[in-house]
Amino acid sequence: MAARYEHTQPGYVTLGAMGGAALVMVGTALRTAAAAKFLPGVLILGAASAVFSSLTIMVTDEELLARFGPGVTVKRVKLADIESVEPVRNPWYYGWGIRLTLRGMLYNVSGFDAVEVRMRTGGSFRLGTDEPDRLIRAIEEAKDAAD
Repeated sequence: MAARYEHTQPGYVTLGAMGGAALVMVGTALRTAAAAKFLPGVLILGAASAVFSSLTIMVTDEELLARFGPGVTVKRVKLADIESVEPVRNPWYYGWGIRLTLRGMLYNVSGFDAVEVRMRTGGSFRLGTDEPDRLIRAIEEAKDAAD
């Protein structure tokens, strides 16, 4: 599966927020006798930080796929099922991570720019990216090449 486009966006906001929370938990744990009670929370934050450390979006000759961190694929669609794509700007309250929004699912690790993908079935979803124009061009070129 050769990639026509592949870009990884680091999740600085996500890593900063989770890292800060973990530091607060560790600091609190070190000042209490019940430090072991904080260990599960720190481990969960560590795992979530690893998963949401980055978002990689890839366009192949047949598919658009998105995966978080070390390879947790969260979205995979056939290019033939895509009706249209357009650049969008997410409002601040959409947040980061995986979210259900009024415009469908959002997959985002940092920033507010995204590409909204509308499916032929009528649904849509958004992929956060710091290079929406390049992603749109890659999807459109791959779809045109398939026709």
